[in-house]
Amino acid sequence: GLTPDDVSRYVQIAMNDDVITQVVDGQRYINVVARLGDEYREDVRELRHLPIPLASGGEVPLEALCSRFDPEAAGPSQIEHEGGQRLILVQCNPANRGSVDVKNDIEAALAPELNDLTRDHYSLELAGLFQSEQEASLRIVSLSGVAVLAIFLVLYTMFKSANISMQIMVALPMALIGAVVAMLITGQDRTIPNLVGMISLLGIASRNGILLIDHYFHLVLHEGETWSKEMLVRAGKDRVSPVLMTALTSSIGLIPLTLSPETPGREILYPIATVVVGGLISSTIMEFFVRPALFWTFGRKAAERSLLRRRKVEETQPEPEA
Repeated sequence: GLTPDDVSRYVQIAMNDDVITQVVDGQRYINVVARLGDEYREDVRELRHLPIPLASGGEVPLEALCSRFDPEAAGPSQIEHEGGQRLILVQCNPANRGSVDVKNDIEAALAPELNDLTRDHYSLELAGLFQSEQEASLRIVSLSGVAVLAIFLVLYTMFKSANISMQIMVALPMALIGAVVAMLITGQDRTIPNLVGMISLLGIASRNGILLIDHYFHLVLHEGETWSKEMLVRAGKDRVSPVLMTALTSSIGLIPLTLSPETPGREILYPIATVVVGGLISSTIMEFFVRPALFWTFGRKAAERSLLRRRKVEETQPEPEA
């Protein structure tokens, strides 16, 4: 006439305790608990003889109700069900790694066991935070593609040349190189904050590229320079201060965040700051050493054609009346 719940309740009271009443002492309420004394709870032989009352009267020892009495064995304290099937939930909170990477490792470790599990009518499902992280990553990557396309269209509208637009957009991979190196140095995995930081970085890097290449056109169009290596050197010297000022103002405020990653509340800001600072360092350096070489090799002829079109447009425009 006993149920597993009846037995479990008595064992729980004996081992843990249970509030059976309260004593009122003035304004205080003191709980009165019942449980076995320590000498009985710690003695397996005594625990075997724990009396379990029967509904029909009398009592039986605990060991009479067990097919095997093993106090060292571990089992679930509660059996959950879902969809008519028993459910065992195993949880973990990844630390210092991305949840998607941890999920991939779990899948790889369990892959050899999947056939045996399926044959024994078990099913395995991985769920949790990594699902929302994957969805957010997909959305961010999609929006990044839209942003890059929008940048290209704006640049094409400005210079009327796909080659020149691509020359400016070379700043994007130059910035991403530093962002990836910063992640490797700090031991970070790809996360949502890293992706957000990279998107912010792309805008800053593109602006620096526009500053430099537009100055090439200005020197040739208005200051009598020709498309020569000397002009590229002069443009680089002229634009050192604006480009450095842009990079410094964007990174100085983020540097303190990169120096204290363990401070509470900076779990999101630290990855963003790391990516932006690393990307600004690489893009600023390459802006003056890599971009002129690329422009001289691949973009000079396109710049000459673009400048001719610009001069024709200026010549066809009527002069303003006095």
